Amino acid sequence: TRDTESVPPELAHVVLAWSDALNRNDNEAAARYFAPGAVIGQSQQYRLDDPELAMAWNDGLPCAGTIVELRMVDVAVVAIFVLGERPGHQCDAPGARAAAAFVIEDGLITRWQQVAVPGEGTPTTPAPADTATETAPVA
Repeated sequence: TRDTESVPPELAHVVLAWSDALNRNDNEAAARYFAPGAVIGQSQQYRLDDPELAMAWNDGLPCAGTIVELRMVDVAVVAIFVLGERPGHQCDAPGARAAAAFVIEDGLITRWQQVAVPGEGTPTTPAPADTATETAPVA
């Protein structure tokens, strides 16, 4: 079971629905959960200024992720994933844990930030593929 205690249901729904879309390799559906101009933070920062960039970024994530915990940290929902194979992709860290923080406003993700898995130190998810780095870094 997924621990979603303390996360408001409307916020948990967005994270779970995005993850489900990504896991079935539906990048178009996954992209619809991002607000125009959403900021992505991994090894660099990117701004998803339009749906095509959001689709490309989602497609660049190599792994599926099973959410094992959701928790609120300030205004963000932190999701902890166990990485796995994703249709049409090659996961480079199956079985590893990764975490991301989601800031959600009006039902859309406005910020997605890779974070260290709580209690584990550095993040384990690699940066997206080169096709997702065509956006200009956020100043």
